[in-house]
Amino acid sequence: MVGSLRLSDPRVARAMEAVPRHEFVPQGLRAQAYSDEPLPLAPGSTISAPHMVAFQAAWAEVRPGHHVLELGSGSGYLLAILAHLAGPTGRVLGIERDASLVGAARESLRRSGVADWTEVRRGDARGPFPDGEFHAIVASFSAPASVVLPWRSHLRPEGRLVVPLTTSRGTRMVRWSRVGSGYSQEEGPDCMFVPIQ
Repeated sequence: MVGSLRLSDPRVARAMEAVPRHEFVPQGLRAQAYSDEPLPLAPGSTISAPHMVAFQAAWAEVRPGHHVLELGSGSGYLLAILAHLAGPTGRVLGIERDASLVGAARESLRRSGVADWTEVRRGDARGPFPDGEFHAIVASFSAPASVVLPWRSHLRPEGRLVVPLTTSRGTRMVRWSRVGSGYSQEEGPDCMFVPIQ
């Protein structure tokens, strides 16, 4: 159990245990690093609560060798979890708009031992993305359907897009899976994320 969400994938639980969250939070907040709550990073950015990170990672269904993209990678914490799931035969890319967070994330990922197959770039998370198609795309900010839906074209067959989707009713975690020439959609829990900048 992580927070109020039950983890059905033991691989995600092991990845969560393997990644030291204190390495990804600001120095002054390290005493709170293992509390199950979001913590502030740079202005307009947070590191998500562990239970939500675990849910996103589980819903992305990342397997060894997968090519994975995280949008709004912040401090790199979820990126490190995804990197553990993809393993050294995979490739994990994060895109982050804040230059100071990009530098800090690279260093934290190096200390966590996953830097060899993980990359963080400064860029615009709205896309387009030049690295082809992905087995999984995960967004760490909320965004409306008008922004989110074009990302589905970057999924490989059977790929998954996990996004905090903003609507007039609030924000809810949503997953699209590529199925043949179309997409299936599932709704997850209500959630709160920093909105896309």
